[in-house]
This record gives sequence, structure tokens and C-alpha cells, in this order.
Amino acid sequence: MSLPVPKGNKQLTDEDLALLATSPTWAQSPSEWFNRSGNDEEALAIQKEPGWHGERDEDQRGFLDDLDDGLPLSMELRGSDADNVDVVHAHYWEQLFTADERLRKTAMAQISRGLKNSLLNSNLAFEQSLPRLARLLSECPFVDVHQAIDDTMTALSKEMSVAGISMPTVPRPSRMFRESVIPITTDLEPQATLFKASFLNTGRVSHLCRIMAWHPSYLERFTESYDFLLRAEGPLPFAWRHYLAIISSARFKCDYLVKQQEQEFLLAGGDETWLETTKNCPPKLVRLLEVNALLAHQPWKLQPSHITELMKAADLSARWSAAELVQAFIILATFRALSGLAIGMGLNLEVDINVDISDQVQKSGSNPLLRLGKGLSESDESSNAERSDPNSQTEQLTSRLLASKSGDSPGDAEQRKQQFEAAGTDSVLSGPYYPPQHSPTLSPQHAASPQPSTSNGAAASTALPLSATFSAFSTSSDAQISPTAAGRFSKYTDPYEVHHTDFDVRSKDYSVFHIQDWSWEEQAFELIERTYNTEFAQLLDLEFTTIFELTYHQVNGQTGVDTAPFRRSIWYYVHRIHGILHDDYNYATVNELLLRNLKKFTKDLSCTPFAVTAQDLLNLGYSLSPEEKCHIALLATEARKQAELMYALHALSKHLSSS
Repeated sequence: MSLPVPKGNKQLTDEDLALLATSPTWAQSPSEWFNRSGNDEEALAIQKEPGWHGERDEDQRGFLDDLDDGLPLSMELRGSDADNVDVVHAHYWEQLFTADERLRKTAMAQISRGLKNSLLNSNLAFEQSLPRLARLLSECPFVDVHQAIDDTMTALSKEMSVAGISMPTVPRPSRMFRESVIPITTDLEPQATLFKASFLNTGRVSHLCRIMAWHPSYLERFTESYDFLLRAEGPLPFAWRHYLAIISSARFKCDYLVKQQEQEFLLAGGDETWLETTKNCPPKLVRLLEVNALLAHQPWKLQPSHITELMKAADLSARWSAAELVQAFIILATFRALSGLAIGMGLNLEVDINVDISDQVQKSGSNPLLRLGKGLSESDESSNAERSDPNSQTEQLTSRLLASKSGDSPGDAEQRKQQFEAAGTDSVLSGPYYPPQHSPTLSPQHAASPQPSTSNGAAASTALPLSATFSAFSTSSDAQISPTAAGRFSKYTDPYEVHHTDFDVRSKDYSVFHIQDWSWEEQAFELIERTYNTEFAQLLDLEFTTIFELTYHQVNGQTGVDTAPFRRSIWYYVHRIHGILHDDYNYATVNELLLRNLKKFTKDLSCTPFAVTAQDLLNLGYSLSPEEKCHIALLATEARKQAELMYALHALSKHLSSS
């Protein structure tokens, strides 16, 4: 990010916003979504195209032509090379992606006038434009744009009512957290700056970004490494990077990221037939599928021989280079971590990703978003994740932190072995276990699967997988992972039916990974630096360091608490269940500080996030704020990301040293 994030409540100046609009060389600007070229300042300036200040009829024709081009919503808003959209007609919407408030107001005035004319003329373009406006209400951080949209809808409310048209419901970022998510138009810093930077540089502020904004120092570091990984020049084609993100997310059944990355893949010029089955992909990509399966579910079984098969294929065009593999491994690990976070935090799909507008309009003749009843943000489902956990153990946690033995020596080799093994079990040294039935039940609308009937015909209670509830616009009473949804994942994971199994410290088929023999700080970092990119190695290392050290010195409002032992117990527990041993860590701390419910949530989030339920998030055993629950999720998923990378890079290193 080109502008240092301000601290406090500093008011951004015009110069600050101009800097925000100048992205690093690898970041995509909104202009690139609209097929424009040139530097960022030129791209964000109003283009004085013929018709911009022309007659009303010319403006209206351009506006309607742009709205009626038949593209999916995200492509209409951001552009598509494949459909060769006339950028003159797109400028009404494009000019909202500018730091200049005067230019945004001019653009909204043009859009409002076009909306009024198309509504009066009963043109389908008006209905097609409403999801665009809904997306801007959800993701645009500028208050003036929100006010202009509100004013426009108020002015047109009578005509819309007569026509039976209403604005689509804007889904809130998370179905589990209602009020606590930071508003998109916040003036809180540094979140306001981060939102504006994201909107100006990439054209959107995703729900993932909104959730991460609870921890802005981490969000800033993550954004830097993420942008570099997917958008900087590198060994892998841009479309391939997004396809790797798809097959990674599909392994964890993350609908949110699969759909998001499918659209990113197409926007990057990817072959749409690849989205039908991996059989349509180049052999080089197909050869990576087995490694992807192992890294997702049993990374400790990855061998140097797997790397050899990738790098020394008989077909030269199917061979992977070391640089390509390193970038691929990092993408796979990144989206596995993001899948856990997205599912664990109950993220809803963004309005434009949830529905393919052009496809639905073509089939039904009108926009289905406009015919829905109550949206998720207005549903009767409770946001119980924001209230205190039952039978709070927070005071006990602070007492344990004060009495923690994390600074003690882990003991001799035999003691370390016993502590390491015990840390990976479901047992804890103290503290109660809160079964799921103590959680509030969710509405039947979001049942994970058809409910088994009891003897009297009533539906039995069941836990709801959060991965099954992303659709903010579902009108079905059976919102579940349907066979269709399952097929959406399996087409990216077949034919490798690999599933998670617990790491067995006594196995004779594989061994414990000792950090003292091969560590992130030394060997893994150096390998990324040497084979891929020095700058990225530093960015990724800073991302890990930031989340590992992030603390606010408080637990649920109680200040002055050293949370380091608690945070490290989560990090090292995730490494433990992946078979990674830190010889200098006292693993007895894990069972001292992590209650059974919290261990279950952390493990599921890291290994099988598709199994995480709303009850798991509610019942961590400690009374924690939404921000603290997100902090735990970030620690768990980043630790999992590093663990996966350790196995992948270690196998590559052994192959390179033996070649």
C-alpha cells in the first residue's frame, strides 16, 4: 500500500486520497476492470469523452447501452476483455472510483438522471442497475455516494412502487456478527483509510476485508502480501493464480472463495471451460491436483518424490519450475487459510458474487433479486455470536495467564514427547466442556441437512455448518450443501478422495517435524527468497510476525493482561495437530489455557472448516468479543498456512538438494 496508514482520527486530505489512488505497480486499479490503460492518475481522472456533457438523449443512449450489455454484475461493474465493453458507455460508473468528491458527485448526477429516464421508459436497464447500486451501498466507503443513492431512490420511490420494483437487500458481511462489524463509511482510523485504499485500488471492499478490519495492522500487512502474490509480475500467469485459489478453496468447501475466485479467473482472461472440470485444464495443472489434496488434508505425507514428478515430467510443457511451485504452494496455503476464516466467521457472499445477474435475467426475464422477500440482514435469525458465551470462564483464563508455565522449560526429551502428544488430544487439564445443546438453535431455514424426525414427527435439533449458509438470497427452506453445491466442489477435487486424518505421533509411516532442524525463519524464508521473490518473502514474513505478536493487552474488556501465552498456545496447538514440534515450547500450556470447546473450534477451523458450526463459534468456553473471536481465527488460520508451507517447501528443498 503506497500510503502509510494514519493513526488516531486524522482527517484525510485531498492529497492523502490522491496518494491512496496511486497503487503499487502490481495492484489492479478500477481502470483495469474497465479495460483502460495508462497510469493510475490518468485512469482515475474523468475522461472528457463525447457525450459526457452532451445532450440528454446522447447520455441516455450511452447509459442504457452500458446497462444492457448482458454481462454478469461483477463484470459489468468492473469490465471484461471478452465482451469488449465500450468504455465511453461505462464511464458513468467508472468515475465513482475516484478520490475526487467533485467528480464522484458529477458521476452520480449522470447516473441518477439515467436511472430516472430508464425507469420512466420501463427499460430493463433500471432493474439491472439496482444490484450495482446495492453493491456500492455495501462496499463504497464514500458517504457522498451513499447519500446520492439514497436521494435517488427516494426521488424514484413512487414510480418504483407503481412498477412493483424494490432495491435488493444488501447482505451484511457476516451472518454471525450483526452490529459490531465496522461500517463501510466509518471515520475510524486506520480502518477508513484501508477501506478507501481498497476501493480505489481494486474497486471493492470485500467482506473478508471488513472482518479483518477489526485488526487493521494485520489487514495492512495481509493486503500487501496478498496483492503481491496475485497481482505482481511473477512466474505464474494471472489466470492460473486464481485457478489455484479455486482448487484450494474447493478442498475446504468454501463457497465464498470458490465463487469469488471463479469470477476473478474469468476477469483475468481464464478459459471458462476450466470451470466445468479440471479435465479441461492443461496437463501441467492437472498434475498438481494430487499435491493439492495432500497439502489440504495430510500435508505430512508429501514427499520429495511428489515434487520430482512435477519438476521432471516427460512432457516438457508439463514441467513445473521451482519458482512456479513456490508461488503455487503459497497461493494454495493462503486460500486454505482464508477458507477457514471465511467459513469460521460466517461470511455472506457479496451481492454481485451471489447471483449471476445476466444468466438469471436471461432465464426469467427479470431480476430475481428484486422479487425476494426478507433478506438475510432482515431475517429473524439471531446474531448470538455477539453475546457472551454460556458459563463464562474468562476470569479463570486471566488467572491462568498470570499463573501460566509457558516460560518454564519444556523438560527433558521424554517429558517433551508426552506433553506434545497430550496437547494434540481433546483433553484439557481443567475447565468444563459445554456441549452444543447449550447454544441457541438456529432457524429451520438454515438447516444443514434434512432434519431426522423424532418419534412424534418433530424435527430433531442439529448443528448448522456455517459453510452451508453463505447464500444471502436463498429463498429455500432447505438451505444446505446440496448435491449441486457438492458437485461445484468435486469438479475441482476429483479424482483424489483425500480426507483429513489426525496426525499420529507414533506412526511409522511419517515422523514429527522438528522446527529446530528446518524452520520458517531460516530455511523456508531463504527458499522463498532465493527461488521466488525477495520482496515477497519479506512481506509474508511480516504478515506472520504481525499476527503472531498482535495484542491489545486485554481480554473481553479487562485491560493489563499479557495474552502472549494464550495466543502462542493457539499457534503452537495448530502446529501440533499438523505434526510440527517446537522443541523450546512447553506444550503443557496448551491444555492449561485452551478449553475443549476452543480446541475443537481451532482444530476444525484449521483442518475441516466445512464442519464448523454456529454453535462452535458461540461456545468457545470463554466470554469473548467478536473481535477476539476473529483474532483467534486469524491466529489459527495463519498458523495452519505456515504449517502447510513448511511441509511443501521442505519437500521442495529436499528435492532440490538431491537433484
